[in-house]
Amino acid sequence: MRGKTKGRFRKPQPQGTADRISVGTLPARTVRISEAVLLRHPPEQVWELIFPAEHAPVLSPNIVRGFAVPGTPTVGVGHQQCFTDVAGNTSILEVIEHEAGRRAVTRTISPRPAVPHRMVHLVDPAPNGTVLSLGIEIDVPAGQQIDPGFEPLQRRGLRDYLDRAQRALAMAETTRTTNRGRHARLDD
Repeated sequence: MRGKTKGRFRKPQPQGTADRISVGTLPARTVRISEAVLLRHPPEQVWELIFPAEHAPVLSPNIVRGFAVPGTPTVGVGHQQCFTDVAGNTSILEVIEHEAGRRAVTRTISPRPAVPHRMVHLVDPAPNGTVLSLGIEIDVPAGQQIDPGFEPLQRRGLRDYLDRAQRALAMAETTRTTNRGRHARLDD
């Protein structure tokens, strides 16, 4: 999701006089796009998958490495995570809001994004599992609008992340079950 906001904003181009009058000046606004999935895993297990930067390569096909930035808080507000993508580019995110085990809001601090945005990770307990929500909040400058293809592109990215989280948790569960079976046989 990093770097995908550039080039997706444009100034409205009125067609005629009536359009010019009806368009007016678009106010600055925040656009929120989010997706969620119900997982049959406890919230603690979901948080342990999504929060450590080292797990980013499992959750994003574009990330090859993730790590906590040394010298920043290990958790909470101010914590920073660095990611390297498949092209070798790096980006740094900073946690700007944090509720341990439940919610983290991050912003990209390097490279500085063309349009400010935040990612919101939310883990909510649910009967028989957890609802994992992932969202992006984009601050659209006054006078600009979002390209019509931007929202579907973001939704696909969010959905892909959630699908990967679901598969990773299912794989971890299968591995634990298999290992338990092996240990039981060894104990017999």
